[in-house]
Amino acid sequence: MPKPPERIGLAIVLLLACALSWGSNVVVGRAVHEDMPPIGLAFWRNATAFAMVLPFTAKGLIDQWRLIRECWVVIFAAGVIGTAVFNAMTYWALHDTTAVNGSIMMSLTPVVVPIFALMILRMGLTGRQAAGIAVSFVGVIAILTGGDLSVLADLAFRQGDLWMLGGMVCWSLYTVVVKLRPPELDPYVFLSVLLAVAMVVLIPFYIWESAVGFAYPATWEAAGVAVYLGLFPTALALLFFNMAVDIVGPNRAGLCNHLVPVFATILAVLFLGERLALFHLVGIAFIAAGLYLATATGSARRA
Repeated sequence: MPKPPERIGLAIVLLLACALSWGSNVVVGRAVHEDMPPIGLAFWRNATAFAMVLPFTAKGLIDQWRLIRECWVVIFAAGVIGTAVFNAMTYWALHDTTAVNGSIMMSLTPVVVPIFALMILRMGLTGRQAAGIAVSFVGVIAILTGGDLSVLADLAFRQGDLWMLGGMVCWSLYTVVVKLRPPELDPYVFLSVLLAVAMVVLIPFYIWESAVGFAYPATWEAAGVAVYLGLFPTALALLFFNMAVDIVGPNRAGLCNHLVPVFATILAVLFLGERLALFHLVGIAFIAAGLYLATATGSARRA
């Protein structure tokens, strides 16, 4: 049955809010990189998000505890890779690279996911997907080298770009791992457990980071940043995304991920004074072409 136009409109608004929130995460991480440590920022983002969702999922956690225990390997892997390590690597990367670079790197995710799907889920990799991966990789090289191919000879890449590339790989792997979640496990309960796992895993690294002199500041500004990251890019964005999935389905809803680097780049230019260079545009063009090759179906290409 066709969805009413107002329902489709609601889904569009929700997905735009998701993309804007996720794009702002990169910009905020870059804006506070001199004052707030990456692991501390990742820890408090997850902690505040967990505190926000727990009142709504506490009953589900109790009711589904046996199921949680049965699939603890998937939960632990997803929590470590996609929630703890990904967030920490992203904020670490933003200490040494721009928000524009970081957002473009993250746009490569839909191209890398099929590689892990082939390795873990035994899903076939088509010739078009392989071609898309190769083309997008050219775009990544353009960003990593800053348009100067001599960097390849010296392997003098900016460390922040490499950290962000690693974060993108973690998120791509997480995207595949979460497909192993039992369908009967409530997604919001699943999210709560992931956030809890991330907090526990990050605690020793958070303590180490504080001990070496880079403690998370006890200021209202730092608290506000943690609340913002926990509320908008985490709790609300995932809530909005799940609501949109119920209306338009996962495939269409997933397309909003392509808007994340667009919003992040716009916000970085407006609020951080960053600039787009020619090599950015070249990299975007190759990555976009690779995305098209790797993800577009026959009907989508005709459209």
